[in-house]
Amino acid sequence: MKWLGIAASIVVLLGVILFVFLQNQEPQRDIQNEVVEVNTAEKKTISLGDLSPQLKKVEQYYVANINYELSKLEISEENKEMVDAYLKRLDDLDKEYEALNSELNDLGPNDQTIEAAITNLELRLQLLIKLKSKLNQLKSSKNEQESTAVM
Repeated sequence: MKWLGIAASIVVLLGVILFVFLQNQEPQRDIQNEVVEVNTAEKKTISLGDLSPQLKKVEQYYVANINYELSKLEISEENKEMVDAYLKRLDDLDKEYEALNSELNDLGPNDQTIEAAITNLELRLQLLIKLKSKLNQLKSSKNEQESTAVM
C-alpha cells in the first residue's frame, strides 16, 4: 500500500510538471503566430492574379510560358549580343509590370491598369517568341554557311 501511494504521488508530480511545461509552451507559440501574421499583413500586396480567378489563369498562363521560353533559350557567343538586347527589353517590360502592380495597389483595380498588365505579359511572350525565331534563323543561316563551305 505504501508503494502504491508513492507511485501515485510520482504520477501526479509528473502530470503537474507536464501541465506546467505545456502551459509555458502554449503562449510562445501564440506570440510567434501573431508576429508572423502581422508581418505578412504589412507586406500583403495584390497582383493581377488576385483580382479574379480568370485573371489568375491569364497571369499564370503568360508567366509559365514566359519562363518556359526563357528556359529554352540557347545562348552562344554568336548570338549573345542579340539575346542580351532582347533580355534588356524584357527587363524593361518586367519593371513596367511591377509599376502596374504598384498602381493596382495604390489606386485600386481599374480596367486600364488591368488591360495594360495583360498587354505587358503578351508583349513579353511575343518578344521571346520573336527572339526564338531570330535565333533559329541565325542557326539556320550558320548551318547553310557551314554546309556551303564544306562543298
